[in-house]
Amino acid sequence: MKQASAVGMTSNTIRLEENTSEDDVLRHIHALNDDAM
Repeated sequence: MKQASAVGMTSNTIRLEENTSEDDVLRHIHALNDDAM
């Protein structure tokens, strides 16, 4: 289930990349990884 939700969040992250800096995206991804663990 966590993998499925991560895939959904990834599509949101890709859409957000246009409006956020790379560092913000990386922070968001690291936060998702922390949630998955």
